[in-house]
Amino acid sequence: MTDPSTSPETLAAGLVARLLHDIAGAASGVSTGLELHAESADPTLKADALELTAASAASLLDVLAFARAAFAPGGETVDGARIEQLAKTVFAGRRATLAWAVRATDLSPLAVQVLLILTQIAAAGLGAGGVLAVSAARDGSRLRLTLMGEGPRARFQAEAVEGLRGERLSSGLAGRWAPAAYVHGLLIGVGGGVTAEQQADRFALQAVLPH
Repeated sequence: MTDPSTSPETLAAGLVARLLHDIAGAASGVSTGLELHAESADPTLKADALELTAASAASLLDVLAFARAAFAPGGETVDGARIEQLAKTVFAGRRATLAWAVRATDLSPLAVQVLLILTQIAAAGLGAGGVLAVSAARDGSRLRLTLMGEGPRARFQAEAVEGLRGERLSSGLAGRWAPAAYVHGLLIGVGGGVTAEQQADRFALQAVLPH
């Protein structure tokens, strides 16, 4: 049952904290690159600075595109190839890899949101590396999303588990809890649900929603 203390204000603050965290690194890279370019007289260093700026700007655009598709109210229509591309941005700079097996051509905006957020949550559970396998299948009039992670010390963050259960944040980072609580609310609102299972060095997420 959803804890009444998971107020809209708490959820909004947590989502903002998550977005600011994701933006900060890329924005810092843009700023550093521009400063180095302005301060250096060496053509090679200037070229390196521009390369850093370009790469950081591309990363920043990826973060914003992911956030728009995953968290915008009502979601947005995204084609299959773009969904996979957005999911891969979550793995930038991580040791883990993504095994994508989703035929996403007919996913609803809601399904896209749920899939991307769960991918982000699962990727965070593979901090020491591993593989995340993502698939989607029709189950009658419903859609089942399955994410299976395996790797050294593969484990859900405690805050994420609380959020997926619709519980309030007991401790830890709101930026880890809020996306999970948000996806819980999305699914409960349409009569769906999400489960999380944990074993040694592996875990599984399953979400069911109307198709």
